[in-house]
Amino acid sequence: MQVKFKSNKAEVLARTEKATREALNIVGDQVVGWAQDLAPVDTGNMKSSLDHQAESNDTEIVGTSNGKAPYKDVEYAIYVELGTHRTHAQPFLRPAIEGNQSTIRQIIEDTFADAFK
Repeated sequence: MQVKFKSNKAEVLARTEKATREALNIVGDQVVGWAQDLAPVDTGNMKSSLDHQAESNDTEIVGTSNGKAPYKDVEYAIYVELGTHRTHAQPFLRPAIEGNQSTIRQIIEDTFADAFK
């Protein structure tokens, strides 16, 4: 008796890549929103400049300062987040991620579940 199998590897890989990209973008949008809610405000430039992008290999999200008009890149955000020897830390990014881990996990699970329905 001979059994033949059809490989669905290409379709599974394509759906996995699409779901990964989609999940990264949804999570990135959410984290930016949460971070903006937590960010300290002086002029509002830092809060308004927060953004994200998926890296080219689609396996990680990188926080960015978007530099969109009228805002310029805000290079001091790291010093606000971590503090310096002169100023205390005012974390906004780490708490946005750490305080929402279950929601982030659920977004990823739902995105992959939808991709393989």
